[in-house]
Formats: sequence, C-alpha cells, structure tokens
Amino acid sequence: RATADRALTRFAKGDSFVAEGYVRTFQVVRDGEAIQREEFVAKKIGHDLARTNYSVDRTHRTGSDIEVEHKAAAAHTSSRR
Repeated sequence: RATADRALTRFAKGDSFVAEGYVRTFQVVRDGEAIQREEFVAKKIGHDLARTNYSVDRTHRTGSDIEVEHKAAAAHTSSRR
C-alpha cells in the first residue's frame, strides 16, 4: 500500500513506468455468482528510463521534509476515497 501511495504523488496520467510485483487472485460475489478476479500488486515501481526524461533533485532531505511528504501523500490518498 505504501508503494501505491508514493506512486500516486510521483506519477501523472500518461507516464511510462515499470513495475515488479505479483498477481493476487480473489473471488467476489456479484448477483449471487462467484467471480474470479485478479489484481497486480506492485512491490517496486518507477519511471521507465527508456521512455522518460527527467532530472533528479539530489538536495539533502531532512527528517521534516520526509514527514511533510508523507503527510501530503496521506492527505491526497484520503481525499480520493
């Protein structure tokens, strides 16, 4: 879940990305019928370097910077629910 929250703050619609993870299979019941579903669970995700041009901000981040980023991601996630 944390990976998805971070990706939400760093990606925009149309971005090319690569992801590593696994497929989770589960069942849902719809209209009394059990339906098999799958979802991809990303463990690692990042921009596709072969298709994306960007620069990296290498300034040193303090603990307070990281805390602000986490709060912003949490606020963004809760507003989308």
